[in-house]
Amino acid sequence: MPDNQTPWMMFRNELASFLLGGGDPGQFSGLQIDTGLQPALWDDPQFGTWLSFQTADQIPLWGPTYRPSPSSIEEAYHSFITNIDAPAQDQGAADRAKELSDKLFQAKKDYTDYFKTIGPSWATFNLAQQGLPPDFQLSFEQWFALDPGPHLSVLQAQYDNIAADWVAASNKAGGGFQTLAQALLDFDNLAFQIDATDNFGAKLKHRVWTLLPDLGQFIAEAEAGNGTALEITIDTHTATSDTTHSQWDFNAGFDIGFFGIGGGGGEQRTTVDTTQADFSMKFSAASFTGITVNPGDWYHQNVVEEFKNGPFIPQGPFGPGKAVFFGPTGTFRLLKSIIYVAWQPKITATLDVQTFHEVKTSWDAGGSLQIGPFSFGGGAGGSDDHSEFNEQTRQFTLASGSHHPQIMATLDIVMPGI
Repeated sequence: MPDNQTPWMMFRNELASFLLGGGDPGQFSGLQIDTGLQPALWDDPQFGTWLSFQTADQIPLWGPTYRPSPSSIEEAYHSFITNIDAPAQDQGAADRAKELSDKLFQAKKDYTDYFKTIGPSWATFNLAQQGLPPDFQLSFEQWFALDPGPHLSVLQAQYDNIAADWVAASNKAGGGFQTLAQALLDFDNLAFQIDATDNFGAKLKHRVWTLLPDLGQFIAEAEAGNGTALEITIDTHTATSDTTHSQWDFNAGFDIGFFGIGGGGGEQRTTVDTTQADFSMKFSAASFTGITVNPGDWYHQNVVEEFKNGPFIPQGPFGPGKAVFFGPTGTFRLLKSIIYVAWQPKITATLDVQTFHEVKTSWDAGGSLQIGPFSFGGGAGGSDDHSEFNEQTRQFTLASGSHHPQIMATLDIVMPGI
């Protein structure tokens, strides 16, 4: 009986082996495989910088498949450095800093919550003014100065005042609190933020992340034929047990069909019989790379490692028996270190009769397909994609013609990173 987990395990093991090139497979214990739904679009000339920051900042859900969540590294890190009950030389000042932590958290939340509404609010306003003559329409900067800008400034000032008091108390407390005070000063330092335009057209300050190589440069080199090729094959002899000594629960995490058939979200998932003698799937790409992800100088990994065991403020949200930062349910569970992308991926597969028929029927009907980490048809490339089906041999080939790379996997640091 075909199962969902096996083809995913096969692909993950072969990808880890391809990336490894010798050495300890354990370095890929945090490897997550995409389910064919994540194109890499941060080369966009308008909002690409913002999108790269957003992609880097999203904390993935726990498990072997790459699934972005609404959780943010910035928010988790801020909560972490302001909820430590650190050793102190002046306990009175330390108590003052701990008293301010809740107020600091709330002020930060108020600012962040409002900040997130600005892009959508601008999009709504901008759409409504399209019927006006151009000379009567407001630019984002004009609209921002009239409406959300002043309110955001008030929220910023409220946060800054509490943060200044917290830093002063922490520096007076001494000991570990001084380390945390410097971490917050760096977190809030405008030198580590730049203006970036989001997908709504709102231009605001965002904390810097570095993603290298540059995605646009990668695409240009791929189009020129100068990329590094990808080639991975799985068949009945491929290992199906975890070779990376990961903490993931593969039974739950890979309980999703290897094939998504239908619309862009893969409305129906199905698996494949990997025990059939001639089963084989070859995954290749004209160009492939790993894009390293690093937060800017507003973030200090050494501080996270130093205080990984807390202790955390007992009365705070992360006190004993309350929320946790690390582990499967933690708010600070994972940090992306590498995003693996493939340009114009191609799959050649020999499948069992049922799976072959389902794939061919969906493709002939104009549907999109998600196969492992790759997508074809629909938004993944549409008519630019190439296909060949041979019913006699049950073999097909799908090749993406899209000029947008696809995210195929991420390598995450399992926090706290030691």
